[in-house]
Amino acid sequence: MSVTGVAILLVALVGGADQGFEQPVTISMVAVQATKENRPAGEKSFGAGLEAFRSSLEKLPFDTFKKVKSDKASAAPNKEARFPITARYTLSLTPLSKDTEGRVRVKVWVEEKVERDGKKVVRKAVDTTAALVPGEHLLLGGPSMDEGRLVIFIAVEK
Repeated sequence: MSVTGVAILLVALVGGADQGFEQPVTISMVAVQATKENRPAGEKSFGAGLEAFRSSLEKLPFDTFKKVKSDKASAAPNKEARFPITARYTLSLTPLSKDTEGRVRVKVWVEEKVERDGKKVVRKAVDTTAALVPGEHLLLGGPSMDEGRLVIFIAVEK
C-alpha cells in the first residue's frame, strides 16, 4: 500500500473517533441515596422522581432509594460544569469531545469534603472518563453518605 493509501486509511479510521466540538451540551444529573433498611426479600422502595431509573436501581444491593437532588446545566467543551449535591459532595464534569454518533466523552469526578487531622480537605471520591450516549444515563456510585451510598445518574440530552 502506498503512503497516500495509508494516510487515507488513517484519516478514515480517525474520522469515526472522538472529534473536537464547539457547542455546549446540556447535562442532567440525579443524585440518589441508596440504603439497606432490611425490607422483606425482594421488596424495594423507590422515592418520588426515580421512575426512569428504577430498572438500574433494582440491580443494586440496596432496598431503599431516595432522590437527593436533580439538576441540569449547559456544559461548554473543555469547561468544567459543577453540580453541588450535598454539603459533602459535588459532581464535576468536563465535556472533552463528541464522536460522529453523538456520544460525548466526558471527564467526571465527585469531590468529597472531609476532615483530616483537624483540617477540612477536598478529595476526589470518584474520578473517571466516560462516553455519554445522548438520552441514556450513566450510573456512578459508591461514595458513602451518613446513611447508605450515593448513586449518581448523569446524561447528555439529545
